[in-house]
Amino acid sequence: MSRLVSLSLAVLLILNACSWRIPRTAPDSIRVAVFNPQLTFQGRGEISERLTGGEHPEARRAAAIIQRASPDVLVLLGVDHDFEYRGIGLFETEYLARGQFGESAVRFTYRFVAPVNTGLLSGQDLDGDRFIAMPGDAHAPGDFAGQGGMVVLSRLPIDPDATRTFQRFPRGRLDASGEDSSLPRRLSSRSHWDVALRWDDATLRLLVSNPLRPPADDTAAAARRDEELAFWDAYLGGEDLIVDDAGRRGGLTPTEPFVLAGTLNADPFEGPGGTAAINALLRHARTGDDPLPRSRGAEAYQRSGINRQHQGPPGVDSWRGDVQTGNRRYDYVLPSRELSVRQAGVFWPRPETERGLEWVRAFRHHLVWADIARP
Repeated sequence: MSRLVSLSLAVLLILNACSWRIPRTAPDSIRVAVFNPQLTFQGRGEISERLTGGEHPEARRAAAIIQRASPDVLVLLGVDHDFEYRGIGLFETEYLARGQFGESAVRFTYRFVAPVNTGLLSGQDLDGDRFIAMPGDAHAPGDFAGQGGMVVLSRLPIDPDATRTFQRFPRGRLDASGEDSSLPRRLSSRSHWDVALRWDDATLRLLVSNPLRPPADDTAAAARRDEELAFWDAYLGGEDLIVDDAGRRGGLTPTEPFVLAGTLNADPFEGPGGTAAINALLRHARTGDDPLPRSRGAEAYQRSGINRQHQGPPGVDSWRGDVQTGNRRYDYVLPSRELSVRQAGVFWPRPETERGLEWVRAFRHHLVWADIARP
């Protein structure tokens, strides 16, 4: 009898796992995913120490989720930058390249990573206290330089010469009638990237950012987030005020296809600071139809009664809140109108599918993915 029970439980686990496996689509599409597992620690360099050996539990769970989704292009956010980006390399070689919890290993041929503004001391008295010190005089909140940074992992080649970064782009320039090079405050709480991916004989622009998430009633933080979102509005419009870190001027040309992917920390229906900035981006003339990635797990969370104050469709949420905040749609994969989406989703399994599969224990941000076809 015990062997029959064990066999039945094993079959049940397999069926549960397969019930939310993400199927692949036609070969002419690529899967783009964004995931913010928040693999961040207390000091620069600690990520390397904690990830060495391949046994860090949260890193293993994050890797298993990525392996289940198996994206062609992955925007990985909330991962500390340390010396020579060693921690990111360890995550690739000791976690993604090794099967986790029964999943198959994934490998990415190309990587793009660049400096970010979190915890980076500005060298100026930004907070006006007549001292230059952390945290008030950092370009963006963070305990150390590079905390909670960004990285792009790709199976598609990355063209470094055509890739642009906007880490040093200043605040206020988008609203100014002229340029002011003396502006000390940087716009990006991390950075804005335009990563050039070679898709066969074409170029796909991957637009990446992770704006500041404003706490409730923090109007200054909400204003900065909205300005970070407005940057993309201007960039998609090709505005001449845009200047990258290499001094190249101008935004995206009107014919270049793109995918905007990141944790944007703004929900189109509710949340701190309002919804105008994210809705302006969603309705931009260059963006295509919103694929509205969904999950049954987020819908089940709503039915549990925890998220009763929710104002938008619960199935599209990607960030797990609490009784006070509710869940939010904070993570996005938005293609340009030249591209079509075959399917899209949020990796948020239903609670009943989690039994015996400890690696799906929820991160606050859930992986969002979309299968995108060529024009």
